Amino acid sequence: MIDIPDEAITKGTPIAPIEIQQCIEKSASKHSVDQTLLQIIIETENGKKGTVRYNKSNGSHDLGPAQINTIQFEENWFQKEYPNVTWQNLSSDVCLNIDVAGRVFKQRISELKPSQSIWNAVGNYHSKTHKYKLRYLQKVMKAYRVRAQEQGEGYRVSWLK
Repeated sequence: MIDIPDEAITKGTPIAPIEIQQCIEKSASKHSVDQTLLQIIIETENGKKGTVRYNKSNGSHDLGPAQINTIQFEENWFQKEYPNVTWQNLSSDVCLNIDVAGRVFKQRISELKPSQSIWNAVGNYHSKTHKYKLRYLQKVMKAYRVRAQEQGEGYRVSWLK
């Protein structure tokens, strides 16, 4: 577990929407994930630059705009692909944070069983614990529905190629 001092807990500072959008575009392209879903995940997470939140449920922390959980530091893929990244980097570097968010989402997609939908990966981005995953999915699906209506689009059935 990553050791983060209590005095590091902060709500962070707002980020210009254009900066977030540019980082999302890069991350979605780099990791071959759906840009709209990644954007909605990040909007739902609702973090800011420098955000550090403590999770009472398991003692982990959520970092930055995409609220990357410090549990990711224990994942083999994270250690291999981001060996020099610290919790401070992940909290304060907006594009790094969103890049890692795209990679987490890609990882969750790769873990899907053949019978599972992309929504399982979306829910697992936030938590693999059923009750937290369901609550999160309700928020994300509502945001997705609103976005689809605003853009004159319907739900996409599949995002996988």
